[in-house]
Amino acid sequence: MTKEKRLRFEHTVIDDKTLTTGNSVCLVADVNGNGFVDVIVGSYTSPPEEGYLVWYEYSDWKMHIITDEPFNPHILAVADFNNDGHMDIFVGEMGLGRHLNPRLFIYLGNGDGSFDEQIIDRGNPTHEAKITDIGNTGALDIVGKPFKPKTQVDLWKNMTG
Repeated sequence: MTKEKRLRFEHTVIDDKTLTTGNSVCLVADVNGNGFVDVIVGSYTSPPEEGYLVWYEYSDWKMHIITDEPFNPHILAVADFNNDGHMDIFVGEMGLGRHLNPRLFIYLGNGDGSFDEQIIDRGNPTHEAKITDIGNTGALDIVGKPFKPKTQVDLWKNMTG
C-alpha cells in the first residue's frame, strides 16, 4: 500500500478592491510573454451590467486595465486567433434583451501585455461561447448561443487568410 500525500494550497488575495461588485469570469494565460501565467478577469455590475476587462501580472499581481467598456462581459476565452504566437482575448457581450447592439471583441495580444481591440460582430449577443477550429482549416472559430432574447446557435467563422 502506498501512503497518500495530502494536498496543500496557500491562499493569496490577488485583488481585494475589484472594480465592480457584480459577477466575474476568470481565465489564465501568459499575456506578457514572460513565461509565467497571468490572471485575466472580466467583471460587471448587475444591474446595469457595466463591465471591465483586466489582467493581473504574475508575481506581484499588478492590475492592468484592458478596457472598461463592455456591457456584461460574461464570456471570455484566450487563444491565438491570428497565429502570431501571442495570446488574444475573446470577449462576448450577453445583451440580456436590454443592450440593443451587443458586441463581440477580440483583443489581439502584442506579446508584451498590451492589446489592440477589434470588434468582430455587432447585434448578436452570446453566452457560453466556445473557441474551436470548425472544419480543420487552421483558423480558430467561435460557436455560441444567446442567453436572451434570441433562441439560436451561432457560428462566427474565422475567414482570416
